[in-house]
Amino acid sequence: TRQMNAGFYAGKLEKHGGVSLLTPQKKIDCPIRFPCYVEAGFDLSKKKKSLSGEDLGISRMYPQGLHKLAQVSRFCLNDRDLFPGADYIASHLVTLPTHQLVSKSMRTHIVAHFDGDACD
Repeated sequence: TRQMNAGFYAGKLEKHGGVSLLTPQKKIDCPIRFPCYVEAGFDLSKKKKSLSGEDLGISRMYPQGLHKLAQVSRFCLNDRDLFPGADYIASHLVTLPTHQLVSKSMRTHIVAHFDGDACD
């Protein structure tokens, strides 16, 4: 099921201008969450087709730059706590659900959330 859902996302989003895919190298390695790199301005909370991205199971891979996590921040040597690269990556990486509860209709809505024309 995860491979089928990931294959659907890859097939629909691989040529989408606002999304870069971070696909697994082997089918057997299909992740529980399908990672994507999205352009700036992607808004999970925005409603498209009556559901927000969050309602569809689209989520940020990292909620914030890793340097802001308590477990990591104590090891940071940057005394100004500025890590623009970490914040940038956290704001551009999202994941899509691949688990068995993702229906064909839900997959279609997930892809359509990126761009209404991305879904055939």
